[in-house]
Amino acid sequence: MYIDPAFEKVLVFDKKFKAPEEVVKDQTFRDKLEKYREEATGGVGNWKINEIGVIRGQTNMEALYYFELGNIHLSNQQWQDALINFQTALQKGMDNSITHFNIGQAYHQLGDYKQAIKHLDYAVKMKNDESAYYYLLGRSYFLCGDYENAAANFRMELKHAPKDVQTMYDLGVSYNNAGRDALVKRDYDKALFFYAEAEHVLRAAIRAGPNEYSENAVILLKNAQEKKAEIEKLAK
Repeated sequence: MYIDPAFEKVLVFDKKFKAPEEVVKDQTFRDKLEKYREEATGGVGNWKINEIGVIRGQTNMEALYYFELGNIHLSNQQWQDALINFQTALQKGMDNSITHFNIGQAYHQLGDYKQAIKHLDYAVKMKNDESAYYYLLGRSYFLCGDYENAAANFRMELKHAPKDVQTMYDLGVSYNNAGRDALVKRDYDKALFFYAEAEHVLRAAIRAGPNEYSENAVILLKNAQEKKAEIEKLAK
């Protein structure tokens, strides 16, 4: 028995489970989750219990409940409620990559990018082959103004999704901004490197064909080329 902070009521789970697989297979528990989903959302939207594969170790029933409730709030863009429930799931033992990623998502949407970075970094370290983890980590670094780390994570995302034009564009923007910052510091070698990288990746984005990023990519490419020429002229 425990108090559910989402609804401020006492919840009673009558059964004890020895393994997380038993939780997901138990129809009584699934029915309870469905009931709470309806209370949280009015029954609107698609929802299902996640596969047990996302759970590491002997995660108890309470942790799974809070994790699933967090997913409901996340899908309904209720970021603060999602954050509270994912944090509770983490505290109750669901310490895995997807929990940290979801906490990172909630913090990112709430504008707390430093906290988002902390949890997204945990997610990447726990599972280093998820492109979405790298992309959101890159976006969080970008919005903190750390363009070098943003670029590093966008590059990792492209290793897993090499044809992702949005990431190519975001990487090009990051390199352009990093080049600008290096110029302000009069670090011309670094600036030249960043603008050269921006030119390379933006050309790739443009070659990918007409898309929503094409026009801006052309503008950024021209900027990178002009800045490169300026720096090379200074070096002579």
